[in-house]
Amino acid sequence: MFLMEWEQRLSVLLSLLLQIILILSGKLRKRCSGKSITCVIWLAYLSADWVATFALGIISTTVIDSIPHHHNDLLILWTPFLLLHLGGPDTITAFSVEDNQLWLRHALSFMLQLIAVLYIFATSLPGSKLLFPTLFVFFSGVFKYGERIWALKRASMDGLRRSLVRAPDPGPNYAKIMDDVASKHNAIVPAALYVRREFEVYNFSSTTPLLVESGDGNNQTDSPQILTEAYRIFQTFKCLFSDLILNFQQRNHSQSIFSKCNASQAYKLIEIELNFAYDILYTKALVVHTLCGRIFRSLSFCSTLVAFYLFLFTEKHGFQKKDIIITYMLLIGALALDIVALGLLIFSDWTVVMLRSSKHYPNVKWLERGTYGILSMVRSLPPYKHRWSCCMGQYSLLKVCVQDQPIPFGKFLERMNAKEMWDHYRYTEHVKAYEELNNFIFEDLTSKSKIKEDSARFNNLNMSRGQWALEQDDDCCRLGWSIQVEFNESLLIWHIATEICFHLDKTKNKSPDQSSDYRKASRVLSHYLVYLLVARPFTMSYMAGLGMIRYGDTYAEAGLPLGDIFEACNLLMNVHTYVPPKRVKGDRSKSVLWDAVILAKDLRKLDEQKMWKITCKVWIEMLCFAARHCRGNYHAQMLSTGGELLTSVWFLEAHLGMGVHY
Repeated sequence: MFLMEWEQRLSVLLSLLLQIILILSGKLRKRCSGKSITCVIWLAYLSADWVATFALGIISTTVIDSIPHHHNDLLILWTPFLLLHLGGPDTITAFSVEDNQLWLRHALSFMLQLIAVLYIFATSLPGSKLLFPTLFVFFSGVFKYGERIWALKRASMDGLRRSLVRAPDPGPNYAKIMDDVASKHNAIVPAALYVRREFEVYNFSSTTPLLVESGDGNNQTDSPQILTEAYRIFQTFKCLFSDLILNFQQRNHSQSIFSKCNASQAYKLIEIELNFAYDILYTKALVVHTLCGRIFRSLSFCSTLVAFYLFLFTEKHGFQKKDIIITYMLLIGALALDIVALGLLIFSDWTVVMLRSSKHYPNVKWLERGTYGILSMVRSLPPYKHRWSCCMGQYSLLKVCVQDQPIPFGKFLERMNAKEMWDHYRYTEHVKAYEELNNFIFEDLTSKSKIKEDSARFNNLNMSRGQWALEQDDDCCRLGWSIQVEFNESLLIWHIATEICFHLDKTKNKSPDQSSDYRKASRVLSHYLVYLLVARPFTMSYMAGLGMIRYGDTYAEAGLPLGDIFEACNLLMNVHTYVPPKRVKGDRSKSVLWDAVILAKDLRKLDEQKMWKITCKVWIEMLCFAARHCRGNYHAQMLSTGGELLTSVWFLEAHLGMGVHY
């Protein structure tokens, strides 16, 4: 009995502790790509529901099986708190996109737990002096759990599609038009049909003002105007996460805005939009920022507050002191969680947008300024300057080859099929997505978006993964063979060639110039795309299996000397490669090592600045190709782990009228 009592007490306190951890850390993962923080949040998220359900089970068993006692009254009061905890905090409703698909299971679980709680109430609550506090907490718990199910349903892919698909449009009345034409023809009246295309009649003024003030790109605060415009654009482009298509009107509108932005302004708009996407997919934002959501939240908070007030003035004779303390902890904890949630709700981008979009805006302008002022102060702090991690994973095949020394528990990891996972963790590094790289990508995409009038060239450009960059220079056309293969093969060939050229470049330690900027960007993008192939294969799901086979075969063939990557590169370049590798090796191995060496030799024949400029442009095209061919739900999934440059580029392409969504 003693163990059972403490099991009940500890389980409800642990459930409360997990709620505190989740509400404080839930939104950290959109800014942090670190595995440790993600692991802590994952454990807390999985444990929260299990602990609350477990506590509900042991309390119900105790109450139903025991004789009526004052102690049971407090246990019964604890049960609706567990419903409250199962509703979860506002900052995290789903850990992954797939969790949203389980909304129906949560609804069924809610019904079963609701029945269990009502059964406990029916058998034990009548006559209890804690009847009214228990009922008020129960109402609060029902509201909170209902919020979670509602949020999960609306954030599911089916829910998003249903909310985005427009009403059926039959188009012009064909029968009526043809009757009019026929009647005019019969009356010998001249008649002609003219089909007005959408992109011909949907025009935007070229004098539309910029949405953001010009700046040096370092200012991370946002104006209310930027937030509002980003939200409006997002309402159009959120359909990309459900793999829906956009029309010419939407493309022209977006292009009219982004054509007036510089790189830092465009990336800021994209960052804000993706932040809205994260809130929709992983938090209760889509629910609590509606009228019904605000009503439910107010009722929930008031119910908990009334329960606290009633319990405060209830006669507690016969209750154990430690149980009274735990009950106060649960009540105060619930109120504190609601107050924190209210603060996060008020001081958020959503509230600024809501106030600025209100028809009563002149009357609430002071409130918008106050909210924005506090947000600006928070965003000036280093951890909150960005809405995503701004980190890019880096993984180098050659570096792994020359540093992969045996480890004491290597055999054990191989038997557990965990060696590959350990290598990914061991050799993956992270760098910041720096401004020069963003500028290169933005300039490349904006220059290509301006040729949309030539539809054939524009469609070819959308499918380009290096061809366009090579075709712009006569000296580089002979390198086309390295692109005219499967994407994963081309990616690995260019990755190894870029590594070799980088380490053998005698000018890399000289004073920085434009060539050094291209060289740095080429290497960063090379490492980043291989990181995606190796550590996030789902982003390249249509080719990931074969890509990993090629990676493994290339790694196995390398056999490079340990420790010195410069020596390894020289060793590779000294091998005679005048006979194509496939003629010598056949098709059994998928290794691309010697194809990469051939490419490196061809690249080094070019002028240094031209070599790195072309290499950088090829990598940008590969990045854009990978971004537009990664499905929307995978981009949504990456938002929960700090975000990826790949997703920002995907969204930027769509806003510039490129990609496969038109």
